[in-house]
Amino acid sequence: MKLIKKTCSIFFYTLFLLVMLLTSSLVMSAAEFQKRLVLSSDSTTSMFDGDLPASSIVQLNGGTLDLHNDLRLKGASSLEGPGTIFGNAYLINLGPAVDSCSVTHFVDVHMTVEAPVTKVDKCINFSGTSSINGNNNIIDLSDKGSIAVASGSTLYLSNVVLKGVGRDAGNIILADNTATIKISNVVVELVGDVTTTRGNVVVVGPSTWVIKNNIWKFDECAKLTVDGMTLWKDYAGAESRGNVVFADVNSLSLIAHGTIRSIDERNDLVMLRSKIGEMKVQLELLETCCDDLRTSTGELQSQLDECCSSLKTSTGQLQSQIDEINDLYISEQEVLDSRVEVLETCCDELRTSTGELVSQIDDLCSQLGCECTILVTGTLEFTLDMLPGINEAVVFKFDPCFAPCKDKPRLVFDPAVYGNDGRVVLPAGSRMVFTGEGIVELLDGVEFNMEGTPYCLDPNPPANPQADWPCLITENCAVMHLDMKATVSIGGGASNDVNGSGGAGCVITRKGGTILLDQESHLVFGNTYADDMLVSTEFASAIITNDPKALITFEKACFDVIFNHQAALSV
Repeated sequence: MKLIKKTCSIFFYTLFLLVMLLTSSLVMSAAEFQKRLVLSSDSTTSMFDGDLPASSIVQLNGGTLDLHNDLRLKGASSLEGPGTIFGNAYLINLGPAVDSCSVTHFVDVHMTVEAPVTKVDKCINFSGTSSINGNNNIIDLSDKGSIAVASGSTLYLSNVVLKGVGRDAGNIILADNTATIKISNVVVELVGDVTTTRGNVVVVGPSTWVIKNNIWKFDECAKLTVDGMTLWKDYAGAESRGNVVFADVNSLSLIAHGTIRSIDERNDLVMLRSKIGEMKVQLELLETCCDDLRTSTGELQSQLDECCSSLKTSTGQLQSQIDEINDLYISEQEVLDSRVEVLETCCDELRTSTGELVSQIDDLCSQLGCECTILVTGTLEFTLDMLPGINEAVVFKFDPCFAPCKDKPRLVFDPAVYGNDGRVVLPAGSRMVFTGEGIVELLDGVEFNMEGTPYCLDPNPPANPQADWPCLITENCAVMHLDMKATVSIGGGASNDVNGSGGAGCVITRKGGTILLDQESHLVFGNTYADDMLVSTEFASAIITNDPKALITFEKACFDVIFNHQAALSV
């Protein structure tokens, strides 16, 4: 009997320990499970450190997952709630097979989405500082799904299409006036009216709201800020047009030339460019007309010369010839006067048309910033005459409006085309900017030399040390791409003189810009031992190595390397 009691005691004690283990915190790595991570209940917490294998499943069942490394769901994976994930600023990668998400709360999470369409039919809450990079895919909220930002929290949305937002459908919820959502390269489709009653919506990158015939209203306690960008309103062919409206003037803030415009205005700009092309053709026709008039005047002079020659050849019939010549002269003079009048009228019309054309071209250049902007609409080969001068800027603006539907405009740096041993020299105080949705293609042998004044080795640096540093800037979804097996260097002096006087400059990637290294490519920062470089990546931008053999090196020089405002280094 005592033996039975002792056995029962051991059994129940073991059972008690097992229950305590299942309801307490779990610490797991990828090596400790092969296919599934399942939390048993809402009292279970798991701390995860590692990558999940392909075809893995995460089921929270109301529990909590505490990340201590990136969580990458690949293959036929799923992420199932309800439950909470503490991201601790790590990455959650939803692979192409994860087409739905029912986790109810994310804290300090940076999420990327690879599925073409991800359906959300519940309220997903974000706390702390979090971000979603949609990789130009769709998040569908139409089945009463919603994205909520908690008090004192900020959510960054980039490169994503939010479908199905509106009354009786999806929603975007801000908890109070300290909740903020920032968007860049985001398309929001409205299927009904929307009212934002509190919080802040900030447009930090080019975005489009497809409002159709709906109204998006910002109440007194809510605020829309457009920061240095254009927020486009797309009516999508709706007969009656909706709008974005505000309860009072404090509900809208336009800073750094930010603006709200309709897609129709952008189409009008395209039509204006087409009209300028037509006017150039008319100008060429007018110039041809003037050339013809000059030829006719020359023929008249030739006829008069022949008449004078005939007059001199015959002295016996001088008077008769004089009379004939007088008659001919009068007749020819009348014809000449008539044609001269036509010529003068044509020239007057030409001056008027030319003046109008110059005026319109000047107006358009004032709007588009023609003085320093080079529009890239297809494939453009870089040449040295495109370089800026000292304290000048050149802006390569990618405009996909003129490119084929599936082709992005492209600027190609090919040493075989522009020569100079591959060197692209940026003078002191200059800027070279790549902006918009396009590709900067760098082939093997490209070398950027920056002629700013280095100071890192100077024991007595100047008060404003970076005042004359040139800048190489990639922004607004532009991609600087190193070709396969290409070696590209960015530094001060020439790389063939490592002991030279060197130089200094800035390499800035911002507002969704990307530096992308392809297979076996090599990006070298620093050409001489005296170089001084600032490498800054900010505002939802990234430097990405797309192959295990791709390489980034910092050599010889002094460096300040900065990643901030949701910037990323993806290796």
